[in-house]
Amino acid sequence: DDNINSFTKQEEFLTEADRVSKRIMETYPQCSLVVNTFRFNMENDAVRYFATVRDREQFVYSKERNCTGIVDKAGSGDCFMAAVLYSLYNQKSLQDTVDFASAAATGKLYETGDHTNQTIGAVEQRVNAHR
Repeated sequence: DDNINSFTKQEEFLTEADRVSKRIMETYPQCSLVVNTFRFNMENDAVRYFATVRDREQFVYSKERNCTGIVDKAGSGDCFMAAVLYSLYNQKSLQDTVDFASAAATGKLYETGDHTNQTIGAVEQRVNAHR
């Protein structure tokens, strides 16, 4: 939707993400999972971040995270996708998958460089602290 921007309410993003995810799976029946991330750069080095996952049955989303004092944004999307793959490989639920991946991606925002040095335990702690 051309009217969506960084000032749009999260509920509107969720509605649009679900609509688009369903459309992708209808258009490409072999696609069984669609993942969306939303990262908006705000003033004063702040970031508004959340993500969604949709499969044929469920649509789940992470809680919104507001991050300040960002060190480096490079690699946060790759970190998110690596965490999604890790979670799916380890047969986590979709909710656990999106929560873990969002925590990994936001943790990466506080590291310099393209790769992360976060441990699985550190990401899980961030998930539990945000619930």
